[in-house]
Amino acid sequence: MIDRFAAPWLLLLLILPLLVLLLRPRRGGATFGPTALLAGLPRSRGPLLHRALLAAGLAALALAAARPQTDTGGRSTERTQHGRNLMLVIDLSLSMRHDDIVAPDGARSDRLAAVVRAAHAFISRRGDDRIGLTFFSDRAVTGCPLTYDHETVRQFLDRTEQQARAAWRRDDGLLGAGTNLGRGLAVAVNHVVNSTEQALGAAVVLITDGADTRESPGWVDPLEAARKAAAKGVRVHGIGVGDPQGSITRTDVFGRVVQVALPRGQLPDLERLRQITRLADGAAHAATDADGLAEVFRAIDALEPTPRTIRVQVIYAEHWRLLAAIVEQHHDDKGIIWPPSVAPFQVHLVSLGLDRPEAREGAEALYAELEQAGLEVLYDDRAESAGVKFNDADLIGVPLRLTISPRTLKAETVEAKLRRESEATLLPRGEAVERARELLARA
Repeated sequence: MIDRFAAPWLLLLLILPLLVLLLRPRRGGATFGPTALLAGLPRSRGPLLHRALLAAGLAALALAAARPQTDTGGRSTERTQHGRNLMLVIDLSLSMRHDDIVAPDGARSDRLAAVVRAAHAFISRRGDDRIGLTFFSDRAVTGCPLTYDHETVRQFLDRTEQQARAAWRRDDGLLGAGTNLGRGLAVAVNHVVNSTEQALGAAVVLITDGADTRESPGWVDPLEAARKAAAKGVRVHGIGVGDPQGSITRTDVFGRVVQVALPRGQLPDLERLRQITRLADGAAHAATDADGLAEVFRAIDALEPTPRTIRVQVIYAEHWRLLAAIVEQHHDDKGIIWPPSVAPFQVHLVSLGLDRPEAREGAEALYAELEQAGLEVLYDDRAESAGVKFNDADLIGVPLRLTISPRTLKAETVEAKLRRESEATLLPRGEAVERARELLARA
């Protein structure tokens, strides 16, 4: 469906096909006196099919010149929005592998799947709130800063789930094996409190099986973390996952699929989760308890919302692009050099050193900032070498490449390189988004 034309004044050219259809052709050549037979014939208007085809071609050219576009979502408006700052704290420990979640139809799923479903359900209910993500096991990281861009939050959630499952296949945890509830809670609360945009209502939502691992390195007492959250005015709510009966699926030595009881230390501890949330004026309920989840939603609704003025950027997609002609005119021996006006993305973000949590956290924080600033970003978080990623970036040809690595993080910089230039420059990390806009303006 076409939502607008980028050059609507060119639609005036549609007059031309109308003239072709309506005006009679002027005949030339010799004139003979009419005979009785010819006088009775109607005057010709020319070959109708030829004129119709000519008119259709002119109409198509006029429409293409006017550049039909589709609204991909959003409106270029400002509106007042009443929302809260909400941080979801997601458990990625190895205990989340246990498939003790049983649906009404008997289908089993692991705890992480239940966590992700609960998180998606939560995000879909919080249209006006700023939402962020914190992930934890032994360690804790801010996966996505607080943002109104809920689609970005969902993408971070799904991508992190995939990475956690990839680590499980190696019998490893993305952030360690244990469950350091207190550390996850402390990181989330600090992010909410130190957010550049404060809110009257702020809350943290723990989504976990509640099985705390005191042996985790750097263990933080979650009860003490909850007390500190309450002192800073941040409420803590909990969504618990896991079957208290504790049976999981295993294959025995004869190849049979059997149900095995979990060790006591692997059982979900929903009572522990309730102790934590009560200290911070919150509530905790099981993810399988629809009424309980509704109560958590109502409790968050009761938080005092903060009015904000939101600017929403419109992004339109072209219905026509002469790709072959563009590539023919804009390329080198390394690949395409997209002009910014027609590029599929504006920024190609390359992340290096992803085996280090601080590098991944820094890259994803920059990705979220660029997206929130309205820039279209292609994010390369593959486990490939720098050479492979840079060669692929040159081949794809996005106008601006930004690179973040442990080295640039240590120097608090971001490496920037325009596709059509050979030299890279270093941007101050705090000015990266604004400087990226300036580079794109001269790309």
